[in-house]
This record gives sequence, C-alpha cells and structure tokens, in this order.
Amino acid sequence: MFLTVHASAGLFIGQTLHQPVWSFFCALGSHYLLDIIPHGDEGIGWWIHGRPKRIWWIGLVDLSAVFLLVMMFFHFRSTPNVWPFVWALIGALLPDFLSETNYQIRQARAPLHQFAQTINKIPFFDRFLYTHNTFHHRLHWLIKRHLPWRLGILFQFLLAGAFFMLALL
Repeated sequence: MFLTVHASAGLFIGQTLHQPVWSFFCALGSHYLLDIIPHGDEGIGWWIHGRPKRIWWIGLVDLSAVFLLVMMFFHFRSTPNVWPFVWALIGALLPDFLSETNYQIRQARAPLHQFAQTINKIPFFDRFLYTHNTFHHRLHWLIKRHLPWRLGILFQFLLAGAFFMLALL
C-alpha cells in the first residue's frame, strides 16, 4: 500500500488518540492491518523490474503526496499538541522504511555499500530487518486474491481520502 494511505490513517489515529505512545503503536498496527487488504500494487514488480528509476519516481510522488497531505491537514486543522500526529505518522510509515532499508542493504550497490557495512555491524539489526521484512511481505500475500493494479490505485486513493476526511472531523 502506498505511504499516502498509511499517512492518512496515521493522521486519523493521531486525531483520535491524544497520547503519542498510543498513537505510535496503533498507527504501527494499522500499517500491518492495511497491508493485509488486497490493494493492487502487489504485482507491479514486473513494471519496475530492470528499471530501478521507476521505483524512485513512484516513491518521490508518494512522499510528495504525504507531505502535501500533512501540510493540508495542519492548514485545515489547528491542534495544540502535534506529538500524537508526529508519532502516529512515524508508526504508520516505519514498516515500509524498514523494508526498504532491508532491500537496499541486501542490494548494497556502490553508494550504499558503506552504509550497508555500517548497518551490518549493529548487533542483531540485520537479523531484525530480515525478520521484519519477511513478516511484512507475508502480510501482503495473506489474502491470495488481489486487485488489478488500476482498481487497486483507485481503492487506495479512496481509502486515503476517507481517512483524511475522518481525520478532519
């Protein structure tokens, strides 16, 4: 699922719960629960395969949408305490960043090779990343039936919009 959906769910959770710790853990849990739902982007690997710039463009657009979503939220909604939102966003986005870190370390091409070697020196962190990635990946395939990618993109757009609207209430 795209980061935009997870971020909008995080904003909703941060709006609903006013404790940063609860916001973090509930948003973290929401990430895993949302990834179980078939969402259409599980099978776009064929489109990206052999063209790594495509994933960077998708990521750039997705992160830009997250940034825009957060800016719009705080424009329309004033809040005295931003910490529940900050921690909810961290919790909602963390699993995908951990999975991407695992992937980049396993690829370890020239610019990231030094970073990968440094990360691998942290006790248990490499194993944690691998275990997390395996768990996270399995959640995406827990339900065997998947949406076609066009329908999945529409579904994710509507889901992000619904969470965003609920967060504004």
